[in-house]
Amino acid sequence: MALELTYLLTTTYSFLLSLIIFLVVSPALLPRLFKPYPSLPEVKKLIVRDAFLSFCMATTVGLRAWYIYLFSDQIPYDVIWHDSPLVRHTLAIYTGYVTAALVLMLSHHIGQMSSILHHFFSTYTGCVAMYYPCLMYCANIVLMMELSNPFVNMRMMLKVVGYEKTTAYIWNGLAMLVTFFLARCIFTTIGSLRFLHLALVDPQFWDLPLCIHTCVMMETSREFITAGWYVDDDVRATRLDSYGIPSQDVHYHSSNYIAKFEDIKFESSLTNQRLPRNGIDYACAELGPPLYSFIMRYEEGVMYSLYPSPEGGVTCKQSRLVGMFPQSPLVTNIQFIGNDVISGVRVGHFRSEFFLFALDYFFHNATGLPRALLVNAANNTFLTFDAGQEPAEVFQPPPGVTCHSP
Repeated sequence: MALELTYLLTTTYSFLLSLIIFLVVSPALLPRLFKPYPSLPEVKKLIVRDAFLSFCMATTVGLRAWYIYLFSDQIPYDVIWHDSPLVRHTLAIYTGYVTAALVLMLSHHIGQMSSILHHFFSTYTGCVAMYYPCLMYCANIVLMMELSNPFVNMRMMLKVVGYEKTTAYIWNGLAMLVTFFLARCIFTTIGSLRFLHLALVDPQFWDLPLCIHTCVMMETSREFITAGWYVDDDVRATRLDSYGIPSQDVHYHSSNYIAKFEDIKFESSLTNQRLPRNGIDYACAELGPPLYSFIMRYEEGVMYSLYPSPEGGVTCKQSRLVGMFPQSPLVTNIQFIGNDVISGVRVGHFRSEFFLFALDYFFHNATGLPRALLVNAANNTFLTFDAGQEPAEVFQPPPGVTCHSP
């Protein structure tokens, strides 16, 4: 899940446009639409301007939502996790408006506490619905309810300016009745029933995907290990960037010690002993390229092991992945097996069940350079922690790198 820049910009534009309509457009336009407006008390003028702003934005949001429902294929009613840019842009427009309306109500003392709370919770729910690409059908149904609001707000404006006995007031009331019954009774019932059906029959309804990338320093029984973790429950994939053992002895720090990037130094920073800097994004970007990367794609049952090639560049080994996507991806279970000798070099042997299957890791005792993570992680210090849907490239080998089976 990610809130792309385009939705933030749309929300910002909607917020600013709402302020402009209330502060600039409505004072200039309303005297031309309603002759009694200039003689109204200031309090009533603010009520009419607020209703005019709501009229403009409800018309925009309501018509967009009905267009999406009638002419778009972006809102399947039987799918939970599904992205719909049209709906999320409409939500961005709506969120920008209700945020501006809340600010105006507080700054100009418009409306009662119930109305202020309504706009507060509308701002919150709008942000949540815009952030998570799920239940787009139900979110659009809620936006379709805005179809009756232009007539509700027009009724307010006509009443305050003294047009209660006009033909326009009567016809507007009939239109409000029809649209209210259609948008808020019929389609809300349809949306609620389909929402309830998904909640009862689809187990995914109760699962919120975990999508994070983090740079974490893990305190073990022997030392600190720094790594970059990527977890995306949407695509059932994880990635580990291993930085190895810091060259300085930092084990005396408590688990509450918050390390600074500039304080962390690693053995061997030679370029040919690390993965390339360009073309790859790393969670611990401030630490530079890692020593190794491991990509686990559980849906395909594939694991990619990336490490620097002696000739330069990247070597990639592809192997079969056994196991399921972890239920608790950030909870490790690593054991120290013992010291071994491989090709005459003494190494520490570690085993991890982090991915719900055993992996053995070996670290050179002399240099501390790892082939992966190690040993009984007890406490973690998160140097960075960011939530949001990861780009697809994060869980693929870098461009131009060919992976070979062992």
